[in-house]
Amino acid sequence: MNAVGPASEGARLFAVALLTQVLRFRAVDSDGRDAGRLDDLVADIDQGTPVVRHAMLRSGPDLRRADIADIDPDREIITVVPTGDHCRRRDLDDLLEPTEIALARDVLDCQAVDIKGRRLARVADVVLDLAQDGTPAVVRGVDIGTGALLRRILGRAAPHRPAGPRDVIPWGELHLASARGHAAQIEAPSSVIHHLDDRELAEVVARIPVHRASDLLHRLPLPAAAGALHHSHPATRERILRHLHHDAHDDLIAATAARGHTVAFDRPAPRRFKRLRGWRREVPEDGPGTPVADDPGPRR
Repeated sequence: MNAVGPASEGARLFAVALLTQVLRFRAVDSDGRDAGRLDDLVADIDQGTPVVRHAMLRSGPDLRRADIADIDPDREIITVVPTGDHCRRRDLDDLLEPTEIALARDVLDCQAVDIKGRRLARVADVVLDLAQDGTPAVVRGVDIGTGALLRRILGRAAPHRPAGPRDVIPWGELHLASARGHAAQIEAPSSVIHHLDDRELAEVVARIPVHRASDLLHRLPLPAAAGALHHSHPATRERILRHLHHDAHDDLIAATAARGHTVAFDRPAPRRFKRLRGWRREVPEDGPGTPVADDPGPRR
């Protein structure tokens, strides 16, 4: 396997691989017979570092859930034990626990907020640690570099370009912008989103769609949510407050008003007149920003 490279952690040896490489592995049962096509890997993020214990196998139009017994990166084989649970692809969430995500669907090619780097980036690949002592694989982080994208497009013909320090975002420094990833990280108490200060939260809500930002703030403790809105850009704050008003989250609106931030909800939101307005993003005024096309809001 053309893995990213071997590594060691104390006495524990593991191979560092990319999700797109592992998804090409052959899935077999305990007797060595083909178990189906490997479609996705399921990671549980409840304990902070995502642990990969399950796989989704494609069988015609259905997906079948299976437990992962072993991953052999040298032979490119993943040994699975089917659980008997199956569903159509559109109903995959029915087979997942609240803190579980499907890595290929919910992380790969999705947007993620780099909290430390204050930017929104699209995930080109997912970096995995494949343990060689029988323990489950874990997610190290995500690769957002062009090198990972070229490897996916060109395969072995891609020029060798090692990932730079800004290309790999550790899992503990990102928040997923995909629907399922966002919801699962909110559900997991150990996720980084529950341990940010007010300014860091303001950076996150400025970079995700307004309905997800509203959902995030509503489910966080009231002081933290009000503090994040307090440090947000005025245009971002107004968009979120209007969305909260529509959903009748009056407690958060009142807490924000107590800090001196009010919105005249009986007045229509200002229209935007500039064609390229949707490519800008208002971030907290004391930090750099990354323009994105998601969720264009009103122009001040």
